[in-house]
Amino acid sequence: PLLLSHVCPAAACFDGYEITALPDGYEEDSSQRIASVNYVGIEYRNKLAPDAPPIYLDYIYMQQGTVYDQVTDDATISDITVNGMTGYLYLSKDMSKSDNTITWIDTEHNLQFSIDARLSESSMLHMAESVALVEATK
Repeated sequence: PLLLSHVCPAAACFDGYEITALPDGYEEDSSQRIASVNYVGIEYRNKLAPDAPPIYLDYIYMQQGTVYDQVTDDATISDITVNGMTGYLYLSKDMSKSDNTITWIDTEHNLQFSIDARLSESSMLHMAESVALVEATK
């Protein structure tokens, strides 16, 4: 199996993807960031509307034994393409109870991405297409 250390000598290079086209008012809540060797979870909050639902970006490094599950009850599932990569869009039938989810796999880098939010299909796809590896400026 290919280990992350063979792709990137420092685990820190794994932690650098972000949604670069967030809806107005949203920014990362760095206190909620989770980062490990093969998983990163980022929460974005709307600073203009604090009661607005958060947006979540998760990505995992796929290796033998990696599992990703998605609850599909009360969701419409569609095949989608994100920047040429195969994925799925799960549209909630009741967004007061659950988020919409878009997930796709970058086979070149062995990464699976997922965005969860209470936003429209077009907003979800727009955000997914904007996910990019961003150099740290901190």
